[in-house]
Amino acid sequence: MEDCVVVVMAGGESSRFGTNKALVKWRGKTLIEDIIQKALTVTDNVVLSLKNPSDYNWLDIPKIPDKKKGIGPMGGLYSVLKAISFPEVLLVACDMPLLDPRLIKFLIDFKASEPVVIPKANGRLHPLHARYHKSLLPIIEGLIEKKAYKMSELLNKVPVKIVGHDEVGDEINLELCLTNVNTVEDFKKIKSRENF
Repeated sequence: MEDCVVVVMAGGESSRFGTNKALVKWRGKTLIEDIIQKALTVTDNVVLSLKNPSDYNWLDIPKIPDKKKGIGPMGGLYSVLKAISFPEVLLVACDMPLLDPRLIKFLIDFKASEPVVIPKANGRLHPLHARYHKSLLPIIEGLIEKKAYKMSELLNKVPVKIVGHDEVGDEINLELCLTNVNTVEDFKKIKSRENF
């Protein structure tokens, strides 16, 4: 696992949620603490991607601030790849309350020649819970120069290994794991599954 660092993405605006969703209470802690603790059960190599160095200064893990601000997850991925010495990063969104640590471990361990390994569930790809190789950095820099900030722009440009139920297996419920909360209503629905 020394080849990959888990990057918890905490630089979002939470505009649809109305407040910082990373800080909502979930199972006795904040949602972001829950995600970080899950990642730490798999590997000690966990960092936080965030907008400003002072954000989340109460969390005792390494923090990587955005070098390119205001361009979304692409800016976070760019900043992390510039900062780390690991050959690969696994992005983990901070708004997936039902995330299973076994999926983190699966994605770290999965052998693939492609520079991106990304799960597909609920009929769509999940670029904020995917593995990216550092060799993508020049391509990402080129996209940023062109103001092509959507993660889909990167996925359309490079070889991608998509993993689904066939690869992950039945023990991990991909749909639940990758369900994220964009609104307060989303979170209320998730809370109804607290015994999951």
